[in-house]
Amino acid sequence: MSNDNNNLRFRINPSVLTAGSSLKCCAVMGDTDAAKLYGALKEYLPAGEAVSVTDSSDIEKLRRLTMLLAKAVRVRHDLTDKVFSALKMSAIVDLGCGYNHRGISVSKMRDVKYYGIDLPDIIGNMQNAVGSVILMQHLVNRINYIVADVTDYNSLRACIKGREPLFIVTDDLMMYLTDQEAGEVMTVIQKLLSEFGGVWVTGDADSEERVRIITDAALDEDERGILGELKNSFYDSSVGVVFKNRFMTLKGAERTEYIESFGFSCGELPIHDFSQLGDLPENVREAYGKTKYLFMTPKGERVRGSEIKKSTFSVDSTIENGELLISVNGRADAANAPKIIDEFNLRSGTGYFSKVILDLADCVYLSSGGVRAVLILRKSSDFEIRNIRPEVYEVLLTIGMVDYI
Repeated sequence: MSNDNNNLRFRINPSVLTAGSSLKCCAVMGDTDAAKLYGALKEYLPAGEAVSVTDSSDIEKLRRLTMLLAKAVRVRHDLTDKVFSALKMSAIVDLGCGYNHRGISVSKMRDVKYYGIDLPDIIGNMQNAVGSVILMQHLVNRINYIVADVTDYNSLRACIKGREPLFIVTDDLMMYLTDQEAGEVMTVIQKLLSEFGGVWVTGDADSEERVRIITDAALDEDERGILGELKNSFYDSSVGVVFKNRFMTLKGAERTEYIESFGFSCGELPIHDFSQLGDLPENVREAYGKTKYLFMTPKGERVRGSEIKKSTFSVDSTIENGELLISVNGRADAANAPKIIDEFNLRSGTGYFSKVILDLADCVYLSSGGVRAVLILRKSSDFEIRNIRPEVYEVLLTIGMVDYI
């Protein structure tokens, strides 16, 4: 994949950067599987924006901050794996798996299947990298890296073989979703668990609070400033990165009620039972003690939420009277959204236009990836959106894009 294409895919799916960073953190903390996988994937991982520090004291603070966050990431990864082992289940469905080494670790467990689900570029890179890291074919055969849309039940259901109960995990997936997408992901998970049995485990809801506790307790004012620079460099290098959906923002009883409205029984994992993970800084231990890991099982009731429909996808364009008209047909989800920008770039190289018009008459769904594609097109000096379905209008209204309609 060329650097230009790699950067484009990152802008549409910025979780690639955090997934790569998480893998590197686990490698730094001494996980040999993570280190091997990071070495095999290094050429595919976007570098992001570097923080410019030249003062030696700032460099030392940045090093200390990096190590601190690395320990927190390692705890999160190990905690999820320990819960899986404690439940003695045999099938993991890792939604939005990104670049992580869980599949390699799981391959060493007897009679365990691993399904890593993500977008095409990530899955292609993981399949190549894992094949070079694990040399024993019988272990490779236990790991399934599959392209699927996590908001589409039929797409995800087709990935799963066998009838074992499912251990579904989301590590930092939910924050990248719009409110509509978060609801659709929960609808899909509930349907899968109702059919197969099993649980959904995630620490996503309190992940931001967890980082805040760790950094506030351990860092001085200057170090928190460097952390702010790191965050800003990440947010500035993409558009529309994190969405404040209800799954991420609701707390306590309101969060429980919201999740249960999708057909789940919602509980909390007793993290202290699983947190004996070696020598940890007190603030890291405190963060995991004060925040919640959620544990969801299906009620078996009819779920609330929008119907999930599949559709074909296409992008067409014409240039006339100095206007580029881009027409989108189908689901503009994270897998398809890069095609919109590909079409724009193709036209940019073949003809002159002063205005960009995005026609969404036949666009039935706009995901967070689709939103990012729209935001990239919006940077054109003269931009307009036409012919919007109500369900797509609601998404654009939520992110403040109605001025361009």
